[in-house]
Amino acid sequence: MSDLSLFQHWSTLNAIDRVGDRMHAGLMSLATAQAGAMKKLGTQIEGGLFRIDQSIMEQSQQLSRIDGALGGLREDMNSGFIAISDQMSGLERRLDQIEEKVSKPEETRAWERFNRAATLLKKGYPADALENLKAAIENDGGLAFRHIPEFHLLLGQILIGDTKPRNPDLVDYDAAHCAFRQASLHLDGKKEAVALCRAGAAAFLDGDDDTAIDTYLDALKIPHDYQYTHFEIAKCYLNKKDGKRAEHHLCQAIDLDWSMVALVATDPFYQRNAAWATSLVESYRNFVVDKISPTVPALQHLATGPTKRNMMKMRERIKEVARGIDLSSLDRDLELNHQPSPSFGIYEYHYSQEYYDESKSYDYTEASRLNMQESLEALSRQDIGLLDINEILNRNNLVEALKGCIKFTKTSNETLGNDLRYFQNKSEPRQGKRSRYFATEATKQAKRRAKLDGDRPQGVFARVIGLKPVRSSQDLRELSISENERFSAVLADAMQSDVERYLKVWQRTEEIIEKADEGLSFLQLCRDGNVKFVRGAPVAALNSEVPAPG
Repeated sequence: MSDLSLFQHWSTLNAIDRVGDRMHAGLMSLATAQAGAMKKLGTQIEGGLFRIDQSIMEQSQQLSRIDGALGGLREDMNSGFIAISDQMSGLERRLDQIEEKVSKPEETRAWERFNRAATLLKKGYPADALENLKAAIENDGGLAFRHIPEFHLLLGQILIGDTKPRNPDLVDYDAAHCAFRQASLHLDGKKEAVALCRAGAAAFLDGDDDTAIDTYLDALKIPHDYQYTHFEIAKCYLNKKDGKRAEHHLCQAIDLDWSMVALVATDPFYQRNAAWATSLVESYRNFVVDKISPTVPALQHLATGPTKRNMMKMRERIKEVARGIDLSSLDRDLELNHQPSPSFGIYEYHYSQEYYDESKSYDYTEASRLNMQESLEALSRQDIGLLDINEILNRNNLVEALKGCIKFTKTSNETLGNDLRYFQNKSEPRQGKRSRYFATEATKQAKRRAKLDGDRPQGVFARVIGLKPVRSSQDLRELSISENERFSAVLADAMQSDVERYLKVWQRTEEIIEKADEGLSFLQLCRDGNVKFVRGAPVAALNSEVPAPG
């Protein structure tokens, strides 16, 4: 090839390289421009999406506000509709009342007169009130309104003299009795009983004891506060000099409510018959005191310390003997700890928090004991009255406190009795439980060996050299029980010198618990108003002349 051809070839290659460089530079420039454009476009798109998100959030908030406003509007509309409905119902009722009044003009006029009479009586014009009330009942010569109890109750109130000021000229006890009786015919339940009692009172004040008794007995057939009716019947029978029946009913009144004693002391009729009334109330009080007094020492012994101290002494003695037992013979796979016996007579379980005065610094247990002791000492006074007894029993819920005390002491004494009988003859109790003064269990090493090897058969080498097989978990449990029983038997032998004496103390405690239980039962009857007292009539007091009621 000539030199010219080589030069041309080299020139061509150079030209191709330059063209390639320019194309590469152009492509790079184009790529850079495209990347910039894409980045700008991406930024614009991101900005647009952000603005769309903002717009959506604003629209969502606006929709929430609209929804809240609509909810409030719905509630307002519901409230408005309910109010409108109530108003419409009220208007409907009012229209019904107007229609009824228009259809019954005479009854409407009678009610207007009744309301006028009630107003006049309240203002202190009983004569004018009576005139309007009679006009309301008599209905201007038409059909009398005898079926409306309110009319006759107010009429009876005026005629019996229960007005301010009292107008003696208007009092007519027989007419008052009839008015209250008439009212009771159109009443029921307690209201009927009250109307009958007022009718009975009117007959009593009129001196008609038989009618009063019949009326009161009718009232007793209806549930109400019976004590007041019995209280009034007793007056009628006493007025007839029938002391036995008078005593029966007055005792029933006091049975139901001991506060009737205070009414006996202040009632004018019973004051005029003070000898009879005082004798009865005193006999009732003596009956209650004679029931309570013999049981108070047992309650005091059980609830305020001595019973607990006796139990604690026996428990500490048993623990002392148990700790002195030689434990060297205990199997090597077991360990034994002394168990505390049951805690007898823990006062925190016996008294309510109301017994504790937090402003004072003394111990809660001691405060409880002292308050209990104070209440029981008050009950033991021979001059105590029925109202005093009632106040003491309801103070800080004394009956419930005693009930808890007796319950826990019974349980503790039952366990103690089972312990002592076991010590005596080494036989398990037929019922209840006894204390466990020893806690026997496997050692940690024995438990570990039982877990690893206790359930596997013994190897040949171990049998050849005479090793004992490793005990299983079941073996350890059975061994623990048998060893516990063995040491309990040793403890029983060691306690022989004390058992007889302790059994006598235990038996005495059983008697105290029985007596305290008897006292608690009666105290509960007193608190609940279920005491029933009957005695012979005090004839000597009845021989005196009984004045007429006034």
